Amino acid sequence: MASQEEILAFISDNNGAVPYKTIKNKFSPSYNGSSSLSNRLRQLHKKKMVSKVNGAHGEILYFICDLKFFES
Repeated sequence: MASQEEILAFISDNNGAVPYKTIKNKFSPSYNGSSSLSNRLRQLHKKKMVSKVNGAHGEILYFICDLKFFES
């Protein structure tokens, strides 16, 4: 299962915003249940590193909201 850092890097590499389905396909493509991935995203949300919005057709979009992540 992906670490929080891997998830953040993936979102960052995709211009800072990614649909949940894309994240799921990347980190758990053959696994129907995605509770571990959802838990990781929930933890990142609680830390205010990512946020989410509901898009069209029930799609959920995750984006990085902690701009310190982009400082290198």
